[in-house]
Amino acid sequence: FSRTRVGNRLDLPIKPMAFTRGVGKIRSGWAKLKLGYRVVAAGINYVSGQGHIWTKVGFKYLLKAKRYEKTEAGKLFLASNAQYLGTSFGIEGVDGSGNIIVGTKEGKIKIKSKIRIWEPLGMFSAVELPNRRRSLIASYLYAKGELGMEEAEASEYARRGVRIQQFTYNVSALPLFLRGPWGKLVGQFRTYMVKELEFISQLRGKEIARYTA
Repeated sequence: FSRTRVGNRLDLPIKPMAFTRGVGKIRSGWAKLKLGYRVVAAGINYVSGQGHIWTKVGFKYLLKAKRYEKTEAGKLFLASNAQYLGTSFGIEGVDGSGNIIVGTKEGKIKIKSKIRIWEPLGMFSAVELPNRRRSLIASYLYAKGELGMEEAEASEYARRGVRIQQFTYNVSALPLFLRGPWGKLVGQFRTYMVKELEFISQLRGKEIARYTA
């Protein structure tokens, strides 16, 4: 818009997507001011994520997931599904397709957040990995143990579980009014509320009881 209308009429050297980039910088700064170096906010983020897992699969599978993710089978499952965790993580010992790199030693497959812990949003982002990791495994074990699904079907159920329980914030997952630059700016900290309402709307039976407990 600024290039085709404002820029052309005033003959200003405005670069393409200048407004979008500017909004992106404002949002980044705003997020750092609101969430940066806040231990309490990181703690709430962790507890909320674990609570969503418990709501969907129950305490039994939440504990099972905690134990399973430490096993070799659990590590391999995480590595092969890391691209479905719903946010950006660096993976050591795995190629771009999720295949284990030949020669990688057992226990050396690592999934790390790309945001360093000492950066402003480091603590807040650090809890996303354990939340999403446990969500994936708990949903997988629940699908096999309670729903009787086969491997491929259970894996797909687990991937959907992460999106439902821990949310995704890419453009396609957002309502239309939050997708543009203005919507992203004005609704930056309202996106979670929208996703939480979506989460609540699809709860059934025991899930409602757990959520309200």
